[in-house]
Amino acid sequence: MAYEQRDNSGSMFKNDRKEKDTHPDRTGTAMIDGQLVSNGGRVVSVTGEGPTLEQARKLAYEGVACVHFDGAQFRTDIALNAS
Repeated sequence: MAYEQRDNSGSMFKNDRKEKDTHPDRTGTAMIDGQLVSNGGRVVSVTGEGPTLEQARKLAYEGVACVHFDGAQFRTDIALNAS
C-alpha cells in the first residue's frame, strides 16, 4: 500500500505501529549498514484484521499511517466498494 513516488531507494524506512491487528509485509526494502531502507517500487503492504471488512480496512489504513519514508504514497480506495 505504500509506494515510492519516484526512485528514492535508500530512504530510511520506519514503521511506528506494533499492534497485533495490523500486519506489514515489506517487499521493497533492504538493510544497508544495519538500517532498514526503501529499495524501490512497492515498499510495503499493510493488512488489517478485524471482525468486519470495515474494521479491517480501518486498521489497515491506521497501519499505513505509521509507515514513513521519503516519497511514500498510498492508495485510498482499497476495499472501499466492498465495505
